[in-house]
Amino acid sequence: EVNAVASALRDIGVTEGDVVTLFMPGVPELPVMMLACARLGALHNVVFAGYSADELRARLERTESGYLVTCDGYYRRGSAVNQKNKADNARTSVDHPVETVVVPRLGDQYLSDGQHDYERMVEAHAGDRVDPVERETDDPLFLTYTSGTTGEPGRVTHTTGGYLSHVAWTSHAVLD
Repeated sequence: EVNAVASALRDIGVTEGDVVTLFMPGVPELPVMMLACARLGALHNVVFAGYSADELRARLERTESGYLVTCDGYYRRGSAVNQKNKADNARTSVDHPVETVVVPRLGDQYLSDGQHDYERMVEAHAGDRVDPVERETDDPLFLTYTSGTTGEPGRVTHTTGGYLSHVAWTSHAVLD
């Protein structure tokens, strides 16, 4: 699935160095997207699904992200949350075009121009293989922002080698 998603993202224009903003809860498609971005040499920027449209807009603008991946919605404490509505409000308020991929979770999906159905994209690119883009150890792998509860959100850029070294060490030291 990572290869199919990487191929689909490449098909809509994602290239090395682009920022792909991921605005969805902890669903299986989230790590698939993260790995697909890494495969393309694109940076992913995970934005907490509980943030408002304005907080998402600010992060889209700060990263100049031209790509957004979200879901139509999800359940939280038994109630449906309309995630796509927040994403649409943010997307239409930035000053640059944003291609959007929508993961169907609730079945209430309405796509407009510049929006793509995740499942159709994966189906169309099933079986594709995308060779990973070579990256230097100090090349950025992903971006994240602090919550901003005490001021302006701060940006943290994780590098490829540093992050992978930390994951390997944590796996050894914590998970034995």
